[in-house]
Amino acid sequence: MKAFQPHYDVIVVGAGAMGTATAWKVASAGATVLLVDQSRIGNTRGSSHGESRIYRQAYFEHPDYVPLLKEAWDDWRAMQGIFNVVGALYVGPENSELITGSRFAASQFDLPLGPLHFDDPRGKVIEAPLDWASLFEPTGAVINPERATRWMADAAQRAGADIAEDTKVLAWVSDVRGTSIETDQGSYSCDKLVFCGGPWTAKLIEGLPVELVVTRQTAHWFVAPLEELDRLAQMPVFGIQDERGTFVYGFPADRETGLFKIANHTKGVTWDANMESRASRPDDDVTVRPALTRFFGGDDWQVAKISVCLYTNTPDGHFLFDRVPETENAYFIGGTSGHGFKFAPVLGAAMADVVLTGTTARPIGFLSLARFGR
Repeated sequence: MKAFQPHYDVIVVGAGAMGTATAWKVASAGATVLLVDQSRIGNTRGSSHGESRIYRQAYFEHPDYVPLLKEAWDDWRAMQGIFNVVGALYVGPENSELITGSRFAASQFDLPLGPLHFDDPRGKVIEAPLDWASLFEPTGAVINPERATRWMADAAQRAGADIAEDTKVLAWVSDVRGTSIETDQGSYSCDKLVFCGGPWTAKLIEGLPVELVVTRQTAHWFVAPLEELDRLAQMPVFGIQDERGTFVYGFPADRETGLFKIANHTKGVTWDANMESRASRPDDDVTVRPALTRFFGGDDWQVAKISVCLYTNTPDGHFLFDRVPETENAYFIGGTSGHGFKFAPVLGAAMADVVLTGTTARPIGFLSLARFGR
């Protein structure tokens, strides 16, 4: 194992999307960085796997995310073979949160969002009620999460960062006496400590004033019928919200494998991140089968594979970006699962600002603990 330095400017715990992005941005600014993870980069135990993630800008969840997404665009575009612009299609009742929120975000930032041309084949795949709205955003894209996380880790190393994989953090401290971590491979001190622990956040930072609930989520790949493959392959990434608020999302079919990926965004069962099993279950496809049948006519499509990942949920569904309470120099990014991957480069840059200069001009104030009165 490589002999690491006893002291770093910044130590980042957690090498998923947020951790690798933070290490990359901190190292690129010229600081010394140690990135630590209990597993190997690219593992399937957390939330940075599954072959594809959606990038979009007309953010129905909250318009304050839009400036962050617009900045992240440039970083994603620079990652060749990782970011593929295909457009995004949003479908739902006129009064659904998906439609009204997307329209509002687009209106606030003058984003291109509107109906597809009547003869555009990309808009003729989803079989929705005629009185539903259908909105198209040309900047929608697919991100490969495994390649992206590896790309950011490699970029961090090229900028001088050290990476300690298969290294478990046993304890840490950040007070007037100093900031340091103890791992099963040794102890290291630092000026600033950043936690990007994903579903392990509440285990790493005990006593957070906000409850983080980890849930088990599944994504599903179905074998697309040959006669459907061409139209499924040319469609955009998509999100569909039905009358009951159920939200499913998915991606263009892969022409080479013939597989079509779809997932249900509804929160799954509560889960413990330390549970080793990430195996799928025979009844997992019930979470997406009704939508697959209703909107794509896929009642008899066969499941090819299922991927299990973990969401880390805050009470209001928005991220946490703040200093760890009652510490001197410890910070964290948490609660991002479910819709956070697309923000990794810009949140990493914002965290680099904070730990190296004490503040950031990037608009992340709405993600602080202050919104909960903490």
